[in-house]
Amino acid sequence: MILTLVAVNHFVACGWFATSQLPADVIGGRNWVTSHEFQDEDWKYQYATSFHWAITQFTPSSMSVQPTNLLERNYAITLVVFGLVGFSYLVGSITGSLTELRRIKEEAVKQFWNLRRFLKKSQVAMPLRIRIEKYLEHAWQIQKNSMNVGSLPILRLLTEQLRNELNCAMSMPHLEVHPLFKYLSTNAPVPMQRIATKALSRKLLARGESVFQAGEIATHLSFVVRGRLQYYRTFRDRPDHKEIVDADEDWITEPAFWAAQWVTLGTLSAISVSEFLDVASAEFADAIKKTPQVYERICIYATNFITWLNGQDPKEQSDICQGDQIRQDIALMLRDEDEEEDEDEFGERTSNPFKHSGTKTRLSLRSAGGGLRMMKAFSRSNAKTRAFKSQFQAKTKS
Repeated sequence: MILTLVAVNHFVACGWFATSQLPADVIGGRNWVTSHEFQDEDWKYQYATSFHWAITQFTPSSMSVQPTNLLERNYAITLVVFGLVGFSYLVGSITGSLTELRRIKEEAVKQFWNLRRFLKKSQVAMPLRIRIEKYLEHAWQIQKNSMNVGSLPILRLLTEQLRNELNCAMSMPHLEVHPLFKYLSTNAPVPMQRIATKALSRKLLARGESVFQAGEIATHLSFVVRGRLQYYRTFRDRPDHKEIVDADEDWITEPAFWAAQWVTLGTLSAISVSEFLDVASAEFADAIKKTPQVYERICIYATNFITWLNGQDPKEQSDICQGDQIRQDIALMLRDEDEEEDEDEFGERTSNPFKHSGTKTRLSLRSAGGGLRMMKAFSRSNAKTRAFKSQFQAKTKS
């Protein structure tokens, strides 16, 4: 704002300075330079005087330099009229901004004062009180510096289609780390928009909080929008496994999305304040079933994913999918068993490693309490995967 005022006054000063350079026969006599005996001063001093004069036209101040002919008088009158409007607008804007800042600050002070009063009356232990206050201070700052759909009532006027497109555009930068959602965004934008509106939800996690413990039933496929987490799994006969889950790179508990029930194998906790994007399986199923072609492709992917999962050593299983390590394998799972080979993202011909032997099987997806259910799977299993498949009796039927 200050730079704008300086720029405007510069041009006004240039105009006032120009009136002193006109011939005497044009302006009809003396000008402000000769009247105040500035003709012997260099141009720098004359320009500084012009700039000073220009500022006084927009503020309640005065100086000794005054118009001395009709042209200068008309120029000054015009500036005073526009300066009156401009100065009033400037004062009103500054006053409004200061009032709004004061209101926001007072609201924050009131909220946290009530919070401390509530925690004290509830006899909450001091360590927990400190954790709650620090987290809420951080969350309040994030909310103040960011905007969401709920904070803009005008967005309620959008049509359903525009709202779906907006939700999809906001979520895709975090979802497209998974090849399945990148495929849906490219080849099935309408179902992907429905998924973004109906199946996605966000949640915050404080530093040190646990997302899940080993032995819990997972219900969502999750993506880390912001923050960092640590996952570890303990073993009796081998060293514990630890890995870091980064934002916009990895995804969490995908097996829970396709199997009837997935029991977490390890513990996931937040290293810093984090934000999650959860995909609900039931709503996901409802969104894709409206488009048969997409539904068929999702069935293919789910079948291939369960095959890949069953083929892994149980001790190598994890609740975390490291995108930088398995993204290409996940992308290949989108192919049907009849798609022998295709070009990968680098333009090379690659074969489908998930081609099934024996009778072709179909996967039926339905929206039920646990989300997407695997109703038919493979009728044969080798010795390597038989021990692990026993844990999936509730998920698979031959």
